Amino acid sequence: MEKYFRLVGGRPFVNPDYIHREEEEKREISRVNKTWQEFFGNLGLSRCPRVKSIPYKWSYWFEIKEKAEYLGFTQPEYTPGYANSLVDYDVDGLEDALNYAAGEASKFEETNAVWETMSYLFKNANTWERTAILRWKRYGDRSDAKTASWARHLKEKSG
Repeated sequence: MEKYFRLVGGRPFVNPDYIHREEEEKREISRVNKTWQEFFGNLGLSRCPRVKSIPYKWSYWFEIKEKAEYLGFTQPEYTPGYANSLVDYDVDGLEDALNYAAGEASKFEETNAVWETMSYLFKNANTWERTAILRWKRYGDRSDAKTASWARHLKEKSG
């Protein structure tokens, strides 16, 4: 994780030394560890890249058409004028990290760190953080789900 955060501009993060300890040490200092974790969390530091929601409000399809079609949605039968939504998710620093990993100056260690971090994040992200949701009105509430753009982007870059 440390290499990933360095590659994406030095974002602050919690060093794993404060989180992972040997089993014997865990028993002795688990209370202290939790206190440090809470402290760093209150400062806004994270243990892995943040997954953030990106909400889009729409009343007419043309307002989100390009984004929605990239995500794999097709225009639903909806009632125009109602407040509808599309919620997508993005990973902090992902674009910077992938661009660096694809660049000629990248080293194997750093490229590997990017993919290991993304693999960890993909496995540990909540299902809803990997899913874009389209909601609309048509004789009641309707919805559809597709892979979020950050996960889709990873799949595209990996081959």
